[in-house]
Amino acid sequence: MIIAIDVDDVLADFFDQLIRFHNKNYDTSFIKEDFVTYDVWDIWGGTRQEAIDKMHEFFRSEYFEEIKPIEGSLRAIKELKKKHKLVVVTSRFDMVTEKTILWLKKHYHDALTDVHFSHYEKDTSKATACKRLGAEILIDDATKNVMECAGIGMHILLFDCPWNRDIVSGKNITRVHNWDEILKEISRLES
Repeated sequence: MIIAIDVDDVLADFFDQLIRFHNKNYDTSFIKEDFVTYDVWDIWGGTRQEAIDKMHEFFRSEYFEEIKPIEGSLRAIKELKKKHKLVVVTSRFDMVTEKTILWLKKHYHDALTDVHFSHYEKDTSKATACKRLGAEILIDDATKNVMECAGIGMHILLFDCPWNRDIVSGKNITRVHNWDEILKEISRLES
């Protein structure tokens, strides 16, 4: 099978670092559970553009450089690579394309076959990218991506996060809480 995998909060512990950055630089005390929407400006306050500007500032910071892999992901990716083609489909901004590729190579080496960027700057959706790649499964945390890909019939492994708890598991959406659960679910889908 071809499995499409998101980067942030699936492979990379992105949000925890973003929150540390914001708390330190903007004198706030947010925790991950505060972010019940992926529209961070609704939590931080300010406009969408101000949130994008903060994200750009974060991308240039040491906090971004110090992002670690999600617990259990390294072992799970090695295991999945034995039977499946693993491709990355991420919504990261263009300004971090090179940093993203280098981070993935540093931590996951050659286990991830391709890296595809799909987001509003490129005017492409994850559903379009996944369909083009022939992916049957998407592992992701973002509500919009999950719903679009479920809508084209992909099986979704929804990595549990505060901002996606409104999504109900169903016919082709399965909520997972860690990489061990992802391995079990993919094993079940193989049968």
